[in-house]
This record gives sequence, structure tokens and C-alpha cells, in this order.
Amino acid sequence: EEGIESDLGLPDGDDGCPTIDEITLDGAPNIRTLVSDVFLDIPLYLTSRYHGQMMNIVIKEVNRVYKLFIERNPYFLKNHGQVSILAHSLGSLLAFDILAAQPFTDTQLSNVNTTAAVTEKRSATLDFPVKNFFAIGSPLGMIMILRGHKMVSRKTLENAATTSNHTVPAFLDKSAPVSFVYPATDNIYNIFHKSDPVAYRLEPLVVRHYGTKLKPFPIPYIKGGLKSVLDHGYNVTHDFANRAGAMFESIRSNITDNLIMRGLGFSKPVDEGAYPGSELQHRSNSDPSILASRAEAKSAAKLKLLNPSGRLDFYLQEGLLENTYISALSVHMSYWQDVDVAGFLTREVYKNQQLEQEQN
Repeated sequence: EEGIESDLGLPDGDDGCPTIDEITLDGAPNIRTLVSDVFLDIPLYLTSRYHGQMMNIVIKEVNRVYKLFIERNPYFLKNHGQVSILAHSLGSLLAFDILAAQPFTDTQLSNVNTTAAVTEKRSATLDFPVKNFFAIGSPLGMIMILRGHKMVSRKTLENAATTSNHTVPAFLDKSAPVSFVYPATDNIYNIFHKSDPVAYRLEPLVVRHYGTKLKPFPIPYIKGGLKSVLDHGYNVTHDFANRAGAMFESIRSNITDNLIMRGLGFSKPVDEGAYPGSELQHRSNSDPSILASRAEAKSAAKLKLLNPSGRLDFYLQEGLLENTYISALSVHMSYWQDVDVAGFLTREVYKNQQLEQEQN
């Protein structure tokens, strides 16, 4: 009765704001459920009212589970166990903000770009370091563009103290128009299905032009079926063709070089040391191909600091009978049951552990 009076505008108190379910229309329930559960969660998280609250709750719960795990597995720390975070959709955005909000070391803090103020707004921290961060079906790329952020590895902050360079890197320039975020993790993986309407790429947010030229890297298709048979046959044929092409190119190049050298009267290739050092330096500084090659090498190095493979974007391959538009309605919720995702996670986690053991 009190609720009825409030709805009529009578002065007996406020009944509060309605929920999303109460204002949702009945038509096309499956699509409306997807929109309500996915697309509307993101703007709610970005509001000042919920942002900090959700981060603190998640950090508290993650630390609680980690502490419980350590109590039940006391040899985890003794055996140098590593923690990986797997986050889906809005969870990947929340997890990334948590990683970016972790405290810096003294060396890192002295070099950090102060324009990335979001990384310093923290009230809670994780009780453990994060080795791998897997984002699946993530809208992080779009949100970073809206925020005006780019991504930089924290390793660059450590290396900046020992780098002797007269030019100031962009991520250390306090007057740079773009803010930089520094996630506290060694390896980042952005996994998505090309039909997922929620997912976006991350590599152009690290190195814009080089990252845009790169195509997302395909995750091996292990579901079986006709596609696996065709892919295996293609890979064998493609590998054979590449090897044969490389061998032919090597032979052709050697023959061409010898003919040119003999035609010019040289019995062997010209020694580069015969050119004055200043002339070689001038040529390297003015040759567009050499400059482009150097720029690509620097861009590739930035990506490798965020993932040893030099890639961040990995996509799930479609089956032969899949339709892009039909898959778009369900693919965002299918990552948890996808065999290719499970296989990729297992390979990458154990591969990184093996590489670290070999280095130690």
C-alpha cells in the first residue's frame, strides 16, 4: 500500500530507483538479455559511484581466495608458483584497472608519467604478483581509447634508469597529450572471436601504426572435424613451399651477386669498410627502408616487453560451417566451453614457466 502511494506521488517516502529488469521491454528477450548483461554493465562500472567500490570488492575477494589457497597448498610459494588472471568481458576491464593500480617500485615511480593519474588512485593492493593476464572477449581496447590511454610495460620504467639516450621517450614525457597506463604483469594476452561484438584489439594501443598493420594471431584449431584435417594439410604444404622458396631465393641471390661483382671487375664482394664511416652513417640516416626497418624493430620490442611472443591479440578460428552473424549472438558467452581457449591457456602458462626455469 505504501508503494502504491509513492507511485501516485503522495508524500509517504521514496521507493528508490527501479532496476534494469523493471524497465526492460519484453520483446526479443535473448538479445535484450545480452545487451543488459554485457553492454550496460560497462557504463555502470565507469561511473564514479561504482568504479572504486567494485575494484575494492574484487581485490578483497581475490586476496581472500589467494590466502586460502596458500594455506591449503603451502609448497606453492616454496616452488616459486606463479599466478595468472583470466578475466572475461567487463571482468577483463576491471582486472586491468586493478593491475594498473598496483604500487610502483621506487625506480619505476621516479620515471612514471604523471599524466597516467588513474594508476595512482588505489585504496587496496593485491597480495601477490601476476605473471600472466588473459583477457577474453574484452572491451578493454575501446575503453582505453575513450579514456585517452595507451599501454606501456613497467619494464620500460626499470630500463629507463639505465638507458643513456638524449631523446625523452614518449611514455616518460610529462607533457605528452596521451596518458599511459602500466599494468603490473609480465605477459598480456587478448583472446577473442572475430564475431564477438564486445571484443576489441590491444596491439594498436601499444604501437599504433605497427600494431594496426599486424593481423591478430590465430589460435590453433584443435576441435577436430574436417577443418582440422584441411588445416593440417595446408600447414604441411605451406611449410614445404616456404622452405623451397627460401632455398631458391638464396641460390638466385648468390648467383646474381657473383655476376654483378664480376661484371664490375671485382673478384669478391666490396668490403663495407672501404667506405668512410661518415658516408655509411649518412646513408643509414637517409635511407627510407632503413629508417622504416628501425621503426618496426622498436615497435616490435615494445610489444615483446608485454609478451615474449611479440603479440597480444589472438583470435579463435571459425569452423567451416559457422556463420559470422549468427555466431555474434552467442559467441561472447562461449569462451568458457571452448576447447581451443583451454588448450591455448595451458600451452602458454606452461611455456612461460619452462622459459623462466631455463633462464634461472
